[in-house]
Amino acid sequence: MSIPVDLPGTLFHRSIKASEYIRKEVLMRIIKQRKIALAEGKASPMQDILSHMLLTADEDGKFMKESDIADKILGLLIGGHDTASSACAFIVKYLAELPHMYQGVYKGMYVPNLTLLNLTISERVRGSRFMLEMEEQHGAK
Repeated sequence: MSIPVDLPGTLFHRSIKASEYIRKEVLMRIIKQRKIALAEGKASPMQDILSHMLLTADEDGKFMKESDIADKILGLLIGGHDTASSACAFIVKYLAELPHMYQGVYKGMYVPNLTLLNLTISERVRGSRFMLEMEEQHGAK
């Protein structure tokens, strides 16, 4: 049984510190840069989920706080990574079980009913753009 106690030196403490760093130092900087880019017209309002969260008000006309946006983006990054990894593993398994489908994909031909592969690749590329932007701005650490 594991009890999440925030004591210095524990893995839990280090993970809390790491998530605080990502939220405050990395994501908040990206959010501020995107707000500036949107105001200057250098970014599209419908470019991605970050732009959407920055520009969309709720039913009361209130916008999300930057800290809430950072929390949601962090959750999407973590959830998206696991989802994409699982989808890729499923596709590899699926292709291994159906050699004729694998051959079609390998040859670059269109294979009916393989839209999952196309959707997964498109989603992975779209999600990777955000991660690449983060790495370019802050360096891979």
